[in-house]
Amino acid sequence: MKAFVFVNDNGAAYCRYAKNEIPAQFVYGVSKLEKMGFEVKVGEGRLFKDLVSFWKFKPDLFFMPFLKRKTMLYFILAKIFMFPTKFAGWMHLDVFSPPGSRLKRMIHSLLLPFLQLYVKRIDAIFFLSDKTREEIILSRQLPQDRCHFVPWGGEANFYAPFVKMRHDDKIISTGRENRDLPAVMNALKNSDVTIDIYTSDLSLQDSYVNATGKVDVNKGRWEYKELLEKVSASKCMIIPLKLSKVNYCVGLSSLIEAISLGVPVIATYNPYWYVDIEKENCGIYIRNNSESEWLRALEQLNNNPALVEQMSKNALKVFKAKCDFARTEDILALHVDKLLRKM
Repeated sequence: MKAFVFVNDNGAAYCRYAKNEIPAQFVYGVSKLEKMGFEVKVGEGRLFKDLVSFWKFKPDLFFMPFLKRKTMLYFILAKIFMFPTKFAGWMHLDVFSPPGSRLKRMIHSLLLPFLQLYVKRIDAIFFLSDKTREEIILSRQLPQDRCHFVPWGGEANFYAPFVKMRHDDKIISTGRENRDLPAVMNALKNSDVTIDIYTSDLSLQDSYVNATGKVDVNKGRWEYKELLEKVSASKCMIIPLKLSKVNYCVGLSSLIEAISLGVPVIATYNPYWYVDIEKENCGIYIRNNSESEWLRALEQLNNNPALVEQMSKNALKVFKAKCDFARTEDILALHVDKLLRKM
């Protein structure tokens, strides 16, 4: 059996995974296809060249770690040449939503009927959240039997060497997507709580001031494993999200990283996450991103090492029970096997 993997990043994530620089969850199941014995061909992120490569390869499965509008072209090509290829992939965001620029919106409106027809004919669509799955099925009239919630976890063997049973006094933030760090910084003006912030957002202020003085903000890019070392040694990870952007699984990768390392979490409440950190007693939710909420939660963990220790143990239990990527891979394998049996 042969599988062609669509990429939108010049294959960078797959290359880093193959070099063991990042864990398997960031290729969204390609690792499982390899374990299942597929001959896997990964695209290069150059559309015309990849279309030619797809046509020559004639795969049994077209796999999309990210379902993008342009993948419709592969589907059309497969139908023109009557390939029996099955199409499957992850829908992270609503692909039917119009793009930002005016020109792209015009093109999108013209192609929307064809896009809707294509997506309805994809053999299997995977969702990071059951809530996202239900919303898109309802709003876009997608067939329920082709839409599947698959809990996306972390690769246990990758994280295991970084797990530390003792945590230092640092609280850390490493995420970059739709973060509301100013809300946290403003909450700390009259507190001695210090947060190590690692960000690629150059628009963020260079420092903030708490009760004990100036705290620098670290800007730039770091190797994934380097950041894992810093996270695993911390007493807590914060995931402050912009409330206006909490309409998908934003922040989930940071959550999985923290849980896999046994690090408690303070996070803006996101109903799209499949793990409830308060129910599992491994973290604290912030409901309104208010300064008082953030200050109360940060000081609670900052001043209570026994609570940090208990939440850390609970996080590791939750990871093992619900968030191991081996579980994700097994569920994906069941869906792929079912698809290919229909060929």
